[in-house]
Amino acid sequence: MMEKFLKNYKVAIAKSKVEGLNFFKFGKALYEVGDTKRDSVAHGWPIPPNTTAVAMEISWANATVHCEVILSDEDDLPDVIVTSEELRGFVPTVDYDSVLAEASGPSDYLTLVLTHLLKQINNRAVESVPAGSRLAEQLAGLRAAKEFRDLHWEAFAPAAAAGGTCGLNLQITLPLDYAALSAALLSRYPDEEMCAQLLLRFIDCGLTRRVPAELRLTPSLKNLLQDYQISLKFPDFDANSGSLAAYFTRLLDSLQQRLLGISNSCNRREELINVLLSRHQNALVEYDSENFLWASFIFELNDFHFLLIVELPHEFPHPNQPWILTMRSLYHHRKTGGRAPYEKRFDSPPYSPRWTAGEMADRLEAYVLGAVPQFQRDSVNLLS
Repeated sequence: MMEKFLKNYKVAIAKSKVEGLNFFKFGKALYEVGDTKRDSVAHGWPIPPNTTAVAMEISWANATVHCEVILSDEDDLPDVIVTSEELRGFVPTVDYDSVLAEASGPSDYLTLVLTHLLKQINNRAVESVPAGSRLAEQLAGLRAAKEFRDLHWEAFAPAAAAGGTCGLNLQITLPLDYAALSAALLSRYPDEEMCAQLLLRFIDCGLTRRVPAELRLTPSLKNLLQDYQISLKFPDFDANSGSLAAYFTRLLDSLQQRLLGISNSCNRREELINVLLSRHQNALVEYDSENFLWASFIFELNDFHFLLIVELPHEFPHPNQPWILTMRSLYHHRKTGGRAPYEKRFDSPPYSPRWTAGEMADRLEAYVLGAVPQFQRDSVNLLS
């Protein structure tokens, strides 16, 4: 019986747009149909006969909400008992009429019941903040901000907060626009949907201290930013420097600009590599067809053949990080280092981020033509 229920519910929750429900897991069956003992493990509450009780955990605002899901007939609404110690005494009141009105079928029941539960946990956490405190004022301003109204957010008050000591975990999903990233770029990070969440842990309702910001990223987004050497460090929230709403907006704008920079860099690299390919297709050895970070060619000048490697930085075109050119002889080897071919690296050829791809290619070709004679003399001198 349990497997039948959980299969339907897992599918329904996996399709849910409520981000928090993507971080759930079902535990073991606490009771199956036919068990003689019918009490909840956590509270000793009676469980009706012909039901199945299943342990469940939901990751919420840097905390774990422990529940027991009471399943009866597939067409009935499930009951959820909160068993977390930090939520002891909290008894949610689910509007089952609203759930029935919203559900398209029984498979939606558990998702909607949990959504109502988590909203009440949010409200409980916010209401635990003392009225009139600086934190309460900041939260009111944030929730009233137009940019915040439709966002997914999670709040959780630790047990100490419920007992009178201020404490609040606030986690907000950042509404980043990934449309600027090309489909080809996104396809390199296929593990899961990209998502970023800002976590703030308030331990002082007077906000007399800075609040460290923690940016939580799905592996796909984290790998993307790391591959492009994007810093993930952001300033702490300081109530003396502005509102929480303004801080959130600045952080969101900053991260969005970094994503836009990744897109622009990828497009500019692709433009330059494509220009070089179109001009020197017959000389091409190989190139990076995914990230467009490098290409290599074999050229000949006055019966002298050499390999040219063009390397581009991730943040291209960057004013302080020009391309790197490497020439490698096809004939000569270094006197030391075994049989390594002789090569010369050019770290600072003429370069400007303002040049178009065509102009960059023109300047690169002219520079290489001017550098080949000296490179040929240097490589020949190895034989003397």
